[in-house]
Amino acid sequence: MSAQYQPLQTDDSTEIEASDTEIQSQMKQLQADPRFNRPAPSIWKRIALLLAVGFLFWAALQLKPQKSQPKVIHADR
Repeated sequence: MSAQYQPLQTDDSTEIEASDTEIQSQMKQLQADPRFNRPAPSIWKRIALLLAVGFLFWAALQLKPQKSQPKVIHADR
């Protein structure tokens, strides 16, 4: 006994309209909430962050031990 294939409807206008109004109301709530609409940081804060990262990179390179020729000491026999 084989089941007959019956295609499902892909566009149910009543569900789309109901979910669309719900999504729109949620988007309005999201835009009204100040936690999710933070202002962009000022330009001086961005520059200060880049300078701090650059300084830390420079300091890490300065703290690395300097490569020098190893001292080779030969034993007397």
